Amino acid sequence: FESAPPAKTDLEAKSADSQESGPLEVAGLYISALYGGKEFCRVGYYVRYEYDPELQENPPETVDWDHVHRVLSAPRVTKFIIPWDSEDMDVSGAGAEEMLQ
Repeated sequence: FESAPPAKTDLEAKSADSQESGPLEVAGLYISALYGGKEFCRVGYYVRYEYDPELQENPPETVDWDHVHRVLSAPRVTKFIIPWDSEDMDVSGAGAEEMLQ
């Protein structure tokens, strides 16, 4: 079995309206992998922005982007059992998930 590498894709997304949520709020990102139209794997991350340690306790009233850094959580991986090659494959417990940290 041989396969070509996946195509490289740049993801672009509209940012949240900072008037509603604030520029330093937590955001989530997840990537889903499908085979035959069925999801078999999902990888999720939380993304947050925080100030340098010396500004954590007393942040400035306006965001000082020179002292803000992005923090990406550890990935959360969810695996789903799916029929890979045929519909009659026994997938007892279909829909069961396995969480990895």
